[in-house]
Amino acid sequence: ADEQAEIDDLTAVAEEATRAVEEYIEEHAVEDGLLADAMDDDGVTPESIPIAVTITKQGDALALDFSGSGPQCAGDINVVYFALLATVYYALKAALDPSIPANSGFYRAIAVTAPEGSIVNPRRPAPVWARHLCGHYLPPVIFSALAAVIRKRVIADCGSPLWNVYFQGRQRDGRPFIKMFFM
Repeated sequence: ADEQAEIDDLTAVAEEATRAVEEYIEEHAVEDGLLADAMDDDGVTPESIPIAVTITKQGDALALDFSGSGPQCAGDINVVYFALLATVYYALKAALDPSIPANSGFYRAIAVTAPEGSIVNPRRPAPVWARHLCGHYLPPVIFSALAAVIRKRVIADCGSPLWNVYFQGRQRDGRPFIKMFFM
């Protein structure tokens, strides 16, 4: 019983802290946040792929809507919905208050919309192996949209996205190798 009370207290703390940040946003908002960026391409389709988010206050939740993002693509950079949620939660905690406990109280105060069939919520059997490459575009887009709403609480972009390079070949003894190098 004591353990459940502690869990309930920690959940309540997270929800209260998140709602307090949302009240700050409502009091200091300049306008709703809307920002878009684009992936150059997916390695298969030559067109750039937009990634967009609109951030608004929706009832008692902070709402992030990725409806302006491009359709899922043939390349393997589609971001599954749960990876999108993880990235959204990371970006909001980092930008708003890193000390907020990451638990259901925090998550309840955030609503995420991503159209099914988009690059950030693909339909099966979409290729997703390199979803992290697209995923690295998400925090800067979220940070920039937040900056439009609460300029004094969001730092400048830190240089994302992070890409990596793969090298493959044969070792001197003839055995094959593959090495991933993060830039």
